[in-house]
Amino acid sequence: MEYTLSVIAKRLNAEFLGNNSKICHLGLCNRLSLYPDTLSYITSVNYWKYVIDNSNIVGLLLSKDVLDQIGRDNVFQNLQLGVIVCDYPEDVFYSLLSCFAKQTEQLDPIVGTGCNIHPTAVIENGVSIGNNVTIGPFSIIYPNTVIGDNTKIGSHCTIGSNGFQVLKDKHGHCYNVDHIGGVKIGENVYIADHVNICRALFDNVVEIGDNVLLDSYCHIAHDCSVGADSALAAGCILFGSSHVENNVWMSPGSMLMNHAIVKQGAYICPNSFVLDSTEPMKKYFGNPAILFEEFAKMQFKLTRLLKSPKKK
Repeated sequence: MEYTLSVIAKRLNAEFLGNNSKICHLGLCNRLSLYPDTLSYITSVNYWKYVIDNSNIVGLLLSKDVLDQIGRDNVFQNLQLGVIVCDYPEDVFYSLLSCFAKQTEQLDPIVGTGCNIHPTAVIENGVSIGNNVTIGPFSIIYPNTVIGDNTKIGSHCTIGSNGFQVLKDKHGHCYNVDHIGGVKIGENVYIADHVNICRALFDNVVEIGDNVLLDSYCHIAHDCSVGADSALAAGCILFGSSHVENNVWMSPGSMLMNHAIVKQGAYICPNSFVLDSTEPMKKYFGNPAILFEEFAKMQFKLTRLLKSPKKK
């Protein structure tokens, strides 16, 4: 959907200043937007630097206090920017996101040849399924999902479900944000039973590469990606905006923190919690996860300490 900033401001009964650009996308200012004509918001002058550095942002929601702190001349100097001045810009921004989600048109599902889809599976509008795809009993494929050829999906899976982005409104009450993005699953992917893959928060995709294996009870949160030829064993959890590169092994019960990256060829041991980015081709163990060599040295020192005679 496309709107101009002046139309949005009018519907919000808010003050509009600056360039009256069309808005095609919504996004966060401190993340590099892949799309032009993006509307964002800021709640503090600390985020103004991200707006300046992101040329795709043409519209901005902010409060009068923040506008006054930045200075009106600074806001419009050398920027083709339109501003909507409103109270609680974060709440307004995510209410607009919900409107975008509700007004997105969804075409009938497209299903390729040679597919084996169980009668109890639910395939919603806006889904594209390749050739020779198998989908098991009671699985749900939500809109904006693309599934590549020769992919197998087990029973009771949810692909493209709404993610978990919790915010607090102006009254201090928690609420979950509507997600409007999608999911892209590559070719020859194996997804076992009871796997959940969330859709992206904005209009990009959660991507699962070719030849990926996802074991039962894996959870892939919004804005994540899993690179080709990687395997996630049972119960792995990827927090929002975390990434697994190619040829990675994640053992049962391992977890990946928001924005962390498991680099190519890394090996994550069972029940390990990766808090930050790893090195490529290395083994990690523990909570928090550290290089396995470092863990082994720590264990060796601890063993020697425990065996050493006590001084009288």
